[in-house]
Amino acid sequence: MDELLVRGAKVVLFVPPAKKDFYKSVYNRKNIFIETFDADSGKGKREQLFKSLSLLLVSTNAMRFRKIKMKQTGGGTIKYLYQRSITAVFGNIKLVKRVFRWFDFNFNNPDAFVKYFEKYSPHVVFSPDVFGAGDIFILKSAKKHGVRTVGMVASWDNNTTKGLMRLMPDVLVVQNEIIKEESVKIQTVPESIIRVSGIAHYDYYKGYKPIPREDFFKKLGGIPPKKKLVLFSPAGDKFISTDWQICEILRHAIEKGELPQDIIIIIRIHPTNPVNLDKFKTNENFIIEKPGISFANMGDKKNELDKESLHHLLDTLHHSELVINVVSSLVIDAAVLDKPVITIGFEGWESRVPFGSSVKRYHSDENMAKLLAIGGTPIVKNEKELIEQINTYLKYPEKDKSGREKIVEKQCWRLDGKAKFRIADVIMSNN
Repeated sequence: MDELLVRGAKVVLFVPPAKKDFYKSVYNRKNIFIETFDADSGKGKREQLFKSLSLLLVSTNAMRFRKIKMKQTGGGTIKYLYQRSITAVFGNIKLVKRVFRWFDFNFNNPDAFVKYFEKYSPHVVFSPDVFGAGDIFILKSAKKHGVRTVGMVASWDNNTTKGLMRLMPDVLVVQNEIIKEESVKIQTVPESIIRVSGIAHYDYYKGYKPIPREDFFKKLGGIPPKKKLVLFSPAGDKFISTDWQICEILRHAIEKGELPQDIIIIIRIHPTNPVNLDKFKTNENFIIEKPGISFANMGDKKNELDKESLHHLLDTLHHSELVINVVSSLVIDAAVLDKPVITIGFEGWESRVPFGSSVKRYHSDENMAKLLAIGGTPIVKNEKELIEQINTYLKYPEKDKSGREKIVEKQCWRLDGKAKFRIADVIMSNN
């Protein structure tokens, strides 16, 4: 945003009504105008139909395993077979995807943003999430009004988990070569319109100066700074139901002397994905954090991270000895800061977990499978391996450094602090 303003742009942000005050506080600057738009207002029966069909036109492990989970949790075998058959027949046919987009645009195209195009006469529309409901509406309006569009694949799993990209922007920005390849192969995006940028929020990581260790540990409640800090990122209830058991395993290991007594484990709940830890018997070795800002009547999925929460995460990563992960992109954050990272590959004490709800299932999704194949984060398959890896990394933090560097190379493309400039170049360009 700063880079766009420096280049003389006037920016109109569209935000959900409940978030207007939050965004006004963040972007209270000259030449930024904030409007509200409720994406749910356009979700009629026709929109729901095209959204549902788009989810059947992508054939990936992630989409297939999601259907398996739905079947295993009561979705029904007939519905599963029906959906799988449609995906099997049509999910890899480029012509079908093109025809679907044509029908979607021509027969499901409410001009939801018409009054804003008349009010602001924009030169370009930037969609930071081409799969987002509101983004689809504004991209359709832009195309209808002949305005240039720049879209972005917002996250590492979107191409494989969000169904078909329903409208092709004039230019598509992606974070790395992995997402570029998926965009071409899965979404049938012409390679000629794709621009690789790197990941902009890691620009911010590179420029951030963490607070001193003593000050950070005071914020944690006056904990002695000589304590060993470990960050644990649970998967969350959306994915698995055994996060609490991993916490219990860690607690037992400390109590039995299998892990150092001076460990402090921060359990960082995902901002938009809650986890039930009621069965976990926490003690003084654990700190449970739920970052982010919530909004009335919007649910956890719509939570936001403010700058204070982001700074706390960066301080936590900087002062941690290692990170324990299940299925989070926090693996990449840890690698960027060269922090050892362990990936959980088992379901606590459970021995019979349906595949659709298992850790193995989520590690088989394309985004995680490609990351884990790089190396740099050992996958522990049981309690013993978890404890061994923690103790090894505490003693030898340099272990797997080359693997972490490869994660950064593959996932971040370029970690040069210039991703924001490349994205701004694309938005402000006429090409």
